Amino acid sequence: MKMKMVSAAVFVFAALSSQAAFAIDGTLNFTGTVKSTACSLESKDLTVTIEKVAASTLNALAVGETTPGASEPFSLVLRGCPASVTSANVKFKGNSSTSNQFTDATPSAVGTIIKAADGTLQVPNTDMLAALVEGDNTLNYVAALTRTKTSNVGTGSWTLNLPFEITYQ
Repeated sequence: MKMKMVSAAVFVFAALSSQAAFAIDGTLNFTGTVKSTACSLESKDLTVTIEKVAASTLNALAVGETTPGASEPFSLVLRGCPASVTSANVKFKGNSSTSNQFTDATPSAVGTIIKAADGTLQVPNTDMLAALVEGDNTLNYVAALTRTKTSNVGTGSWTLNLPFEITYQ
């Protein structure tokens, strides 16, 4: 009997002690906004072809400089943007040099620069703001080859696979 009373006392003490360990010290309040559907990207996979650029054309450029003969325009088309979405951050992702060139391309010393239609350099791995209107929007860019080093560029075919992401505001 005495053992049962001691066991009951230990149980009550343990129960009361565990309540003190789980006392509420504060409250987290979560808030936010649920927006309507964002824009839809017309084509998720684009191919931009910059054909037959002479090595001598690129070798005549300074590192990071571009020329119209080694560039090609392309567009990201966003369809059905609601009025509540007024801008987008576009981020082109990839390995880059200190002069803001994407450098995964071969042959050697060849890089790619992306500029918005207004000439604004699209800094690699950085959100770049684009204003949007309700409805359809076309974001125009130019991709251009450039030199990544002062040494002469290599020759041959080149490929650069560049993921991008768009976040809406």
